Amino acid sequence: MKIPNKIQQIENLACIPSLRFLSLAGNQIRQVENLLDLPCLQFLDLSENLIETLKLDEFPQSLLILNLSGNSCTNQDGYRELVTEALPLLLDLDGQPVVERWISDEEDEASSDEEFPELSGPFRSERGDPAFQGFQPPQSPPLPCGT
Repeated sequence: MKIPNKIQQIENLACIPSLRFLSLAGNQIRQVENLLDLPCLQFLDLSENLIETLKLDEFPQSLLILNLSGNSCTNQDGYRELVTEALPLLLDLDGQPVVERWISDEEDEASSDEEFPELSGPFRSERGDPAFQGFQPPQSPPLPCGT
């Protein structure tokens, strides 16, 4: 027996701005809100909720994967195009790849290989290579998620 979740609002997330993955699937959420305080969010699953209309300006621009399947908002005319235009980094919407972005990435990789063929092979360094003796990588603080 599946017990339904009862979360009705997206709230109290501003205290974790580095959050990258959020799943609130199978709840009773009616409105997308309070996500702009999550600039690192890359995966968002709001499937099987009660979302009827979308406010696309409420989604963080950092999203790579978004699932809204099972919400009536997905039946809106032009839904997929509107969402992919509003979220320029999105690679997957409702379990389906954003095809034009995958093709673009593959073309970029192919042109990179042509420009720098020496980089397409494996990188390796022999143990004890004098060029690397005593090398210590510099210590630096972790980069913020936006870079």
